[in-house]
Amino acid sequence: MDGEAAALVAQNEQNRQSTRAIYLYPAAKTAAEVQSEAGTLRVSVDQVEAEASGSRAQLHIRSADSAALRPLHEIIDWGQVDARRRVNY
Repeated sequence: MDGEAAALVAQNEQNRQSTRAIYLYPAAKTAAEVQSEAGTLRVSVDQVEAEASGSRAQLHIRSADSAALRPLHEIIDWGQVDARRRVNY
């Protein structure tokens, strides 16, 4: 299994087991869906680049049905996921 396929399997498994978060693996190159008070959202990340002070990436949040998004509040944690599926910052 190549890196993209392995990342997609891991991303899907992580999201299947999560009820309070959405996990995105940049190498999966695929959006994940999450149910929210704003409806079903498709979330993806790309253009991940190293910077002097860490990393930079573009986060895309879209409604699954192409409707306009209502205002929403989200908390984003960025880091690697360890074997216990915790984010290491």
